[in-house]
Amino acid sequence: MIEIIKKWSILVLDIETSGLRADYAHVICAVAWDYNTGKIKTFRIDAYPEHPSMPDKYLVEEIIEHVNKYDVLVTWNGTNFDKKFLNTRAFLNGSRKMIKAIANRDIIYFARHRLLVASRKIKFVGEIVLGKSTKTFTTPKIWFALMRGKKWAIDKMVHHCRCDVRDTARLYKRFLPYLSQDLKKK
Repeated sequence: MIEIIKKWSILVLDIETSGLRADYAHVICAVAWDYNTGKIKTFRIDAYPEHPSMPDKYLVEEIIEHVNKYDVLVTWNGTNFDKKFLNTRAFLNGSRKMIKAIANRDIIYFARHRLLVASRKIKFVGEIVLGKSTKTFTTPKIWFALMRGKKWAIDKMVHHCRCDVRDTARLYKRFLPYLSQDLKKK
């Protein structure tokens, strides 16, 4: 709640990737929602020129530049995945850009440590806490098309990412009164 009182800039972020390890995968898309203004910015791999050996080089740099404009980052498992994945890709891409030390509200930690529910997946927590979730599912057909760079598959993944950001923002708003006032940059 301290970030609201102090009127800090808040960004809700989610990324989608081609795999779970940044040394063998790349970023497909990201959705960034300015919590204060409601403006949404979408980043897609097919909107950037492809680097010969690093397919997401320019995409990752722009996402990091955008994140670094904010005081607070709100994510669902972003501490263990999104931030590390983006920083690893930036490093491997030869970029000097990394996510700065930023206050991070990783909403999954509240769900893990303060709630006792059957699953800590965003869809399940969203349904329990909010009554419904907008989370969508991906299929092998979509994943195989993504690996071939098909626009329709990237469109589906962007929609999936937007739903995750929407649920993360709604859970953040619901949990906000219960979150620690001790918000440190990490």
